Amino acid sequence: MAEMIKPNYIMRKSAWCVIHVWEVLLLLLSIPTLIAGFVLPLPEPFNLVVFALAGVLFVVPAVIMAWNVINIMDETISIYYNKVVQRSGILAKYEHTNILTNVLSVTVKQTIWGRIFNYGTITIDTVGPWDIDMKGIKDPMKAKEYLENYAANGLGMQQFIMN
Repeated sequence: MAEMIKPNYIMRKSAWCVIHVWEVLLLLLSIPTLIAGFVLPLPEPFNLVVFALAGVLFVVPAVIMAWNVINIMDETISIYYNKVVQRSGILAKYEHTNILTNVLSVTVKQTIWGRIFNYGTITIDTVGPWDIDMKGIKDPMKAKEYLENYAANGLGMQQFIMN
């Protein structure tokens, strides 16, 4: 039986990168709407409308946020000695492989939210027409350090024969 090659480094995406401002605002808007339903003396049909509105303002963004977080937790980016493999999917599977021949540079971009919650975008500039972009990576500076060591140790300089 063939032995499975283990990745040298595994990167995961951060759940913070899939939470959107509009979802948080709708969740926060549901709180005063719910309080207004209890405090304001409204006639019976209007009171039910206020509670239904508060429920929708809470449930819809909460379900969307939960779905996005579940999907992002399943995504991994594995770095082997010669390739980068991105895998994702709960029901439907997705796999994308890039050959990692010679790393020229590694760039990390972090927004202010990315700095606060420790996630960012990593771009690996390789020899050839394809660069590797990975968005929403947890602890991007640690990944950059690994990739720079990868390039400095000459691991990315190996020659590959491709059919």
